[in-house]
Amino acid sequence: MRLSCRSGEPPAREGRSSSLREAPGSPPSVPSISACMSERDCRGFWPACRSLARVCYSYRSMARTVNADMVGSYVLRQRLGVGGMAEVFLATAPDGRNVAIKRVLPALAVDEEFRAMFWDEACIMAELNHANIVRLFDYGQTKDTLYLALEYVDGPSVARYLRKAARDKLAPKPSAAVSIIVQLLAGLGYVHAAVNRDGDPLNIVHRDVSPGNLLLSQLGQAKLGDFGIVRSEFLARRTQPGELKGKMGYMSPEQAEGFKVDRRSDLFSAGIILAELLTLRPLFLGKSEFDTLTRTVRSDLSTWHRFNHSVPPPLREVTEKALRRDVNERYQSADEMMRALREAAEESGVPIGRDEVAKELGRTGLLAHPELGSGERPRVVLGPSVAPRSRSSAPPSERDQRWVPPESFRRGRSVWRAEYHEASLPLHLFSALSRVTNGGVELKQDDRSLYLEIHEGRIIAAHDSSSPYQLGRLLIEENVMSKGELDTVLMASRTTGQRLGQSLASADRLREGVLGRVLSRQFRLRLSAWMKTMDGRISALSHDGHARDISLDPPESIAQVVEALREIWSTENMEARLQPVLESICLPAGSVENAEAYGFSPGEWRALRTVLPDGALEGKSIGRALSIIVEERLARKREAQFAILIGLSAGLIQAPGFAER
Repeated sequence: MRLSCRSGEPPAREGRSSSLREAPGSPPSVPSISACMSERDCRGFWPACRSLARVCYSYRSMARTVNADMVGSYVLRQRLGVGGMAEVFLATAPDGRNVAIKRVLPALAVDEEFRAMFWDEACIMAELNHANIVRLFDYGQTKDTLYLALEYVDGPSVARYLRKAARDKLAPKPSAAVSIIVQLLAGLGYVHAAVNRDGDPLNIVHRDVSPGNLLLSQLGQAKLGDFGIVRSEFLARRTQPGELKGKMGYMSPEQAEGFKVDRRSDLFSAGIILAELLTLRPLFLGKSEFDTLTRTVRSDLSTWHRFNHSVPPPLREVTEKALRRDVNERYQSADEMMRALREAAEESGVPIGRDEVAKELGRTGLLAHPELGSGERPRVVLGPSVAPRSRSSAPPSERDQRWVPPESFRRGRSVWRAEYHEASLPLHLFSALSRVTNGGVELKQDDRSLYLEIHEGRIIAAHDSSSPYQLGRLLIEENVMSKGELDTVLMASRTTGQRLGQSLASADRLREGVLGRVLSRQFRLRLSAWMKTMDGRISALSHDGHARDISLDPPESIAQVVEALREIWSTENMEARLQPVLESICLPAGSVENAEAYGFSPGEWRALRTVLPDGALEGKSIGRALSIIVEERLARKREAQFAILIGLSAGLIQAPGFAER
């Protein structure tokens, strides 16, 4: 993530001026908040009294015309909630999709400090693009207020889930708890790793990680929102020493004491939510706000110890480490905590996945479609059936038929094959891709297979025999299509004999960029699962039966895989892959004239060039080269590791012992 806007100013967006325009259809002029306050003789209490803002707002609301159901170009349909600073509506965007409109209370919209905080939130969210972060689609201002157009998440907040489960006296579900927190940590890891245009870390801290800001979709996806009090090196300091910002009961000890915080503060907050999900009890809630703050500062785990007897011991250990008062004794990164949580779940026999969250929402009665909560979820069909077509007019998702994976693509003839293990898979994958222009690359392990369909050197689809991360579900998750719209397209694709992606493209139902983005995400998710396989076979297949000349410039499929691996490989994973060859001499194996052919970023390219022929570090050991690259600030450590690893995998450089068992 790279940020480019200035602190406290509206973020400039592509195709849009940074100076916001009056929205069409704005309501006519109404009395100003200053006039309202003067008439009620209460100006002196502003801005301390937030309740006054709501009172003034209610008076002003009575003056609104019929245009008041519009915010900018968005039609408001239903108010979802209201707080002391903003209200949230379900709305319809001009393209027909559902969005959530966060509208600032007009009384606050005239406060300069609050406006600056609002633009800080818009600036941060405009640059975020992660499956576990609520996305920002648009922002603007009308005559009397400011608004954000956000991704609509079609499920409850974790706060609502906790209240409902506790009220119904349900037993905690560790599988749902861990699945939610793993997704939260994935989102936090992405935010904490943000850099600016120069590649410098921004050290973003959310500071408001709490159940109310963690939303759950009907498909069990967790998304973190509300970046209103985010702190970053990039943003101007808006919290004075000793001033508290955060939700009572969900702050870290250092945050509750008004001290400087870093990303480990967010991890403490994630630990609080984990503890509450595992016990269905508030962790630090006291008889008063002062009591709650005191328990927070002391990291008082008496409630946790009283109600955690049913929690598996490995999960207890992870939770308690996350809640250590000393920041140096906690997990130091979201990736580290997520890895520990996954290992603890595996040791405890606790399954992890979005389905576990969806089933739990069904158990608590919080699913909009209760039939999905039984665990027997309808199978979303992504291609034509080879079985006789049904005469039923019911949508596919209601028939609950198990259609077989599509077979409408030509696999081609094998022109190259090899056996692989986990360490050597990237090396063999690049080798296979370099041999195919039209055809595919197939990975096989036992009765599973992944087929990367390639056309004119570009991967156009990833077919997995076990059908994880189906396109239909991803389209719904990303709020691109509704369930009803998907059913309609699936019925049409059965009629035409096309796969879902082909049907969407040929009918122009989605913009090419939107469909491409979702298909790219599906490819990354499916490839990620296969990168963890231990042993298997890989084949390059060509439609014409001839292998592509590997001496030519690399096909576009290479850059596609490089881009996917950049997201798939964690820092820890790359360190583990490089560990066996840190002492090995880096030997140039080839040259590359065009960094774009491999999809390298500028920092990655600078790092790799040092070890290519005639590079400054040619002949150094891998470990020494990495150290010098970082010390000389040629690239960040992660960029250097990734560049060297891709260079080794693509055969641009060699190191004895790489990719060996």
